[in-house]
Amino acid sequence: CVIRRMARSPKLFGGGTVLGVMPDWNPAEMIGLAPRRLAASLYRELITKSVWRRAREAMGYRELPPVELMVLIGGRPFIDVRASFNSFLPSGLGRETSELLVGAWLDRLDRHPNLHDKIEFDVAQTVLDFCFDRTLDERYPGLLDRDGRAEFRDALRRLTFKCLDSGPGGTLERALGLCGELARRQAERALVAPEPRDGASASHIPLVAALLDECKRLGTMPFSIIARHAFIAESLLRTAVLRGAFGPERLRQFKASIRTVSGEMTVDFKAVLDGGLGRDEFMSRYGHLRPGTYDILSPRYVERADLFSGGRKSAPPPPGFEFDSRESAAIAALFAEAGMGRIDAPRLEAYARAAVAGREKAKFIFTRNLSDALEHLAAWGRGIGLSREDISFLDIIDCLHWDTHSLLDSPKAYFGSKAREGREFYDLTRSLKLGYIIRSPRDVLVVPRHRSAPNFVGKVPVEADVAHLDSESLCDDSIAGRIVCIENADPGFDWVFTRNIAGLVTMFGGANSHMAIRCAEYGLPAAIGVGEKLFLEISSGGRCCLNPEEGTIRMAE
Repeated sequence: CVIRRMARSPKLFGGGTVLGVMPDWNPAEMIGLAPRRLAASLYRELITKSVWRRAREAMGYRELPPVELMVLIGGRPFIDVRASFNSFLPSGLGRETSELLVGAWLDRLDRHPNLHDKIEFDVAQTVLDFCFDRTLDERYPGLLDRDGRAEFRDALRRLTFKCLDSGPGGTLERALGLCGELARRQAERALVAPEPRDGASASHIPLVAALLDECKRLGTMPFSIIARHAFIAESLLRTAVLRGAFGPERLRQFKASIRTVSGEMTVDFKAVLDGGLGRDEFMSRYGHLRPGTYDILSPRYVERADLFSGGRKSAPPPPGFEFDSRESAAIAALFAEAGMGRIDAPRLEAYARAAVAGREKAKFIFTRNLSDALEHLAAWGRGIGLSREDISFLDIIDCLHWDTHSLLDSPKAYFGSKAREGREFYDLTRSLKLGYIIRSPRDVLVVPRHRSAPNFVGKVPVEADVAHLDSESLCDDSIAGRIVCIENADPGFDWVFTRNIAGLVTMFGGANSHMAIRCAEYGLPAAIGVGEKLFLEISSGGRCCLNPEEGTIRMAE
């Protein structure tokens, strides 16, 4: 599999490829390094099979052939970075320029594997930001001749200008509208009750199929578009800082001013504890969340009796923010220099707010469909004599085929056999040791130890005791005042922000990941994506020193 992937592909630019657990759609953060078969197959079906590339095509990136983004090596998920880089090429770019760019991007990642979770900011140029020429010259001197540079710049300018279209016909507004439609549909149906027992087993698989189809069309597809817009907004804001339009502290203030659905949840959580909101109403909004979004074994909030066992902290009221006259003039000048003179500071601010908050809202919405689908799968399994544990080892496609394919054995015997096979394969997956980056077939045999460069959030240094959490950890007050360590964090872990924690450390996650945005909103010191070695050292220790301003994290002496 690795040898085939490393060979030149007639469908894609780039002479070879690099495989990584954190580039692009970062499966290590979303489903873990060694996911069970159900979680991996759901992630593939909802995102990495085709949704990922079709979303980018809709935005103005290159139209790709039907290639998949994720490859499983011994059950461990890796992103095919060549496919990812091809999807970041703007539409209309010539073959020669495309080949040169993809080759250079792959070579940079090969030489700097610590950038594996930062490819959109530190490797590929996916937007015409305000440092385009400087970045191209510093990273890839002499790569493009005068005509090639002009061609690439103009293609990115057209794409960026199109993405900044704030009208109803723009891709961001259309995507937000689709997610809104899914939210309206969800509001018309109740959250799947814990352990549903109504109806025969045969009724559940068609419901699973319908929920997942709806999730792709109105959930993960628009979410993919909104998430890319959030990356574009972040690139524009970062490079505006580098060009001196405004300072790093002002960027932090702007990010703190964006209220997301996570902030809304902590406000509602405190309202429940204060008696201003009923628990049933809270659960109707947030009950579908689970630590481990794709994990059928992870209990939802609605099933967590300990969810309200403590905590009263909520997100601080978002401070007001607007660019001052000097900043506005500087931003307008940067857009004019880039050939996008009709874009000004208020439009950039509105765009970034909509993209960042919209991304988190869209994720929150589509995970409701996924969560309901998992509950129906569990109910179907009970009907044929399988446990949640058994179901976790099945491929979602095999489950969906039960509704349309005749079996030559009883459902329990047929799927029980597949579950045992999946369990055996999972045991092998967990025993397999691979690095974060595979740059040649040799890396499968001799595993290199790559270091990760953490993404720091916040400003205030903190020293505190450490608390290590997983999806089964109790939702109690024992983590208050501690630096919380979570391997792969998703919206289901947002309850930790109600417990007045001192800081956050994650094994995986990029600079624009869910938890990075959460911590910026709360002003919480964090080290996101520290890597396996440092994470195990910190999470197993007693006390930690975290200094985001200096970019350091270590065990306390």
